[in-house]
This record gives sequence, structure tokens and C-alpha cells, in this order.
Amino acid sequence: MSFDDAVDHVTQNPGRYVIKPSGEAQNVKRRLFVGEEDDGQDVIRMLEAYKKALSDEIKVFQLQRRVSGVEVAVGGFFNGKNFIYPINVNFEHKKLFPGDIGPPTGEMGTAMFWSGPNQLFNQTLLKMEPMLAAEGYVRVYRLKLHRQ
Repeated sequence: MSFDDAVDHVTQNPGRYVIKPSGEAQNVKRRLFVGEEDDGQDVIRMLEAYKKALSDEIKVFQLQRRVSGVEVAVGGFFNGKNFIYPINVNFEHKKLFPGDIGPPTGEMGTAMFWSGPNQLFNQTLLKMEPMLAAEGYVRVYRLKLHRQ
């Protein structure tokens, strides 16, 4: 997605968005932008500023609909053929203080547990097992979801 495509998307689908640079640019945390305005105009202004000033640095980015609440992730180790159990389920708290208040921190704290296959895993990562096996993929895989 280009900066112009992203501006068009937000213009046609007003809402709160997050701009997440990818590649090397993701290592500069101040490049992450979390929109506050319900019409997305702050995100449009930021996309235009990134295009003008940082297009050499931000070559790839994600535009995500902003969701409030705790981020839920499920992850697991994959041995090239199957997921290895137990899997990991975790909950990332993004705000500085309890009650989802204070400035955003990216990840203030994480609560987690290890589990056997469960509904979240079965409806997400497990569906990817045949594709990962066909590729001989070996590593940790993690999928993040948001819970409001």
C-alpha cells in the first residue's frame, strides 16, 4: 500500500487508525502513529507528512484500524511439520496504568499462560499448519488479536 492509497482508504473509510512502519523503520518507535480523531483526519495528515519527509525511510507500512482494549495473542513453536504443544496465550496491556488509562506504551505488561489446543488456537494458527508444513517452516509463530 502506498501513502496515497492509504490516504484514499482513510478518506473513503473514516475512522481511527494506526500507522505501523515495517522493515528497518519499525525500529524507530516514534514513527508509530496512533490516530485519535474519529474521522481519521489526523492519520491523513500524518500519512502526508511521512510521504513528504520520510518516504526514503518508510518504504513499507501497515495501516490498521485502531482498536481499544487488551491485545490477545496466541503463539507456538512449529517444527516444520506440526505445532508443538503447549501453545502460548498472552494478553498485552498497552496503557501505562491499570484500567486502560494513561499514555500508550506499546506494551506495558503482559500476562500469559501455556495451554493445550483451545478455541483461539484452533480457529487461527492451527488453520495455517498445512501451509507452514508445505513450506518446511521452522520457528515460533505468533498471531495477535484485539479484545475490546
